[in-house]
Amino acid sequence: MVAFGNNMGGMAGRIIRTKSVSVDMFFDRQKLIGQMSKAQRRALNRAGATIRTIAKRSMRPRKLGIASAPGQPPHRHRNKGGKGVSEGLYKSILYGYDAATESVVIGPSSTWGPGVHRLMETHEFGGAERKKNARRRIRKVGVSGEVRIGKTRSSKTVKNTLRGNVNVTYAKIRTQRQATLANRINAELYGPTILHSVYPPRPTMGPALMQVAPRLPAMIRDEWAK
Repeated sequence: MVAFGNNMGGMAGRIIRTKSVSVDMFFDRQKLIGQMSKAQRRALNRAGATIRTIAKRSMRPRKLGIASAPGQPPHRHRNKGGKGVSEGLYKSILYGYDAATESVVIGPSSTWGPGVHRLMETHEFGGAERKKNARRRIRKVGVSGEVRIGKTRSSKTVKNTLRGNVNVTYAKIRTQRQATLANRINAELYGPTILHSVYPPRPTMGPALMQVAPRLPAMIRDEWAK
């Protein structure tokens, strides 16, 4: 379920023995261990829910295209028009108890997309991302393509290129030489077919864990007392 998160567990060994008193001293050892395991499970689930809430609240809603400052949690971007919140990292953060390791894992679920784990990891620790350039085109013989940059009778104004707003003339490509020229012009206007972006760390899960970790022993004591 969870592709990335903070693993909180390994408390059982420390819970079973406190100072010089051990559960080995009690007659009904298995029953006591079972009660302690239930208390630990409830406490870890409570901790997981708390970390999830803190992590999600730290992601402030902003319009698409506005990035958070380096070192701060990433924003949860609003949908087009500024209404609602996109189905991104924000809604993908879940938590679950792993009985095999007696731990709880908190992080984005891959249910929200195969790339959500990679994207969260990039935000959390920093790194590089590769993505296809949406404006870049590969021109071939037989299709329309760029033949000239500059104002002509048949040129069109293309906005927000690497050269700013420019006039471009398009025509059907009939030779390989024309295809080569069109691809050169297209690259000059829009850049490479694959874009490489470097992201600074914008941790979310780590800071949330650090807030809850000191409270975990008290959570376990509270659940044990119930």
